[in-house]
Amino acid sequence: KLKEKLSEYRKDILDKTSNQLIKSNLKATETLTQLLDSKSELTRYNSASKVLQLSKDYIALSDISARLDRLENDFKKQ
Repeated sequence: KLKEKLSEYRKDILDKTSNQLIKSNLKATETLTQLLDSKSELTRYNSASKVLQLSKDYIALSDISARLDRLENDFKKQ
């Protein structure tokens, strides 16, 4: 019973942490987007570079996820 409660508590903390990170990601994205219109050329450059890097990372992770899904499906068929 104690293990179940501890497991449930950990899951709850992980869920709350994940939700907070998602909210923070949205805020960070909005900030980067706003910085693209900054008067400072260096700030615009840095924010544009970061947006492009994050987009590249997202595309790579999406590709890996799709490949993993295909492998799992192929494995299940065997």
